[in-house]
Amino acid sequence: MTRGFQTPFAGLRAGMPFIGKGTPASETVPCHTVRKVDLPAGVSHELRLTVSGDPYEHPGKSDFVMAVGVHDGQSMNWFPTETINPGSHPGEENWDTRTYDLRPHAGKTVCLVVKVAYGGPLGVCNEFTGSL
Repeated sequence: MTRGFQTPFAGLRAGMPFIGKGTPASETVPCHTVRKVDLPAGVSHELRLTVSGDPYEHPGKSDFVMAVGVHDGQSMNWFPTETINPGSHPGEENWDTRTYDLRPHAGKTVCLVVKVAYGGPLGVCNEFTGSL
């Protein structure tokens, strides 16, 4: 049996979906979502994140960079960083599920970290930068 953590975007809750939103505070300050979880021994564990860029305001132009990591109380272990693309139009096909193997951390209490930042090749398109 695999015990999974399924989450649309970057909210984390053990055993059930949790809808969260991660938006960087600015072009230079990323958003961090952190969740402490117990990973019992003898069971396979994985983290599943369902992610999408924002294809509504600027289709095909609003990507972001996502890093996922596990802190085991001693060190931070990052999975490879990914650029999440928005797709060219709003639709279910623009959502993708990423799966991260947590088996090496079975039997431990860990912090799962999701870091979302601007910085993909498409740049920042949907943030207001002018004056009111």
